[in-house]
Parts: sequence; structure tokens; C-alpha cells
Amino acid sequence: MPDPIEHIDKTLRDAQEMAGKYTQPVLRRYPLLFALLLAFGAAALFTGFHLWAETVPLFHERPAILIFIGVIVLFLTGTLYKTLDKGPH
Repeated sequence: MPDPIEHIDKTLRDAQEMAGKYTQPVLRRYPLLFALLLAFGAAALFTGFHLWAETVPLFHERPAILIFIGVIVLFLTGTLYKTLDKGPH
């Protein structure tokens, strides 16, 4: 039985390879523009999350809960990464 995560990963890699043929020349011509767009996108994402988190009364009253949730998510992400990295050798 094929692994669905492996299938999704292969599909995404193939799509990235196809898109890379078109994006790499543009990225090489305008690196500063894309660096600024990337910085703006990251700042917009973090600012948006911050503004949303402030509207949740629980997070506003007890920020330690939000920190705890963040630590748990990072732990689970690391565990998932280690599990997927081992793979079926």
C-alpha cells in the first residue's frame, strides 16, 4: 500500500521542479524584490496572528497558555520530522 504522505511529497516536489524552471530566472534577475516581498509576507503573517491572538480573551488574560501551545506545536513538529526522516530504511 503506497504511503499517502510520500505520494503528496513526490507530487509537491514535481510541481516545485516545474515551477522552478520559470521562477529561477526571475529570482536571479530581481533578488532584492523577492527578498522584500518575502520579508513583507512574513511580517504580515506574524502581525496578523498577533492581532488575532489579542482578540482571544484567554490568550490576552493568560499569555502563558499561548506560549505552552507554541512549545507543544514545536515539539510535535520536531517529533514528526524525526519520524518522517527515519522512513522505511
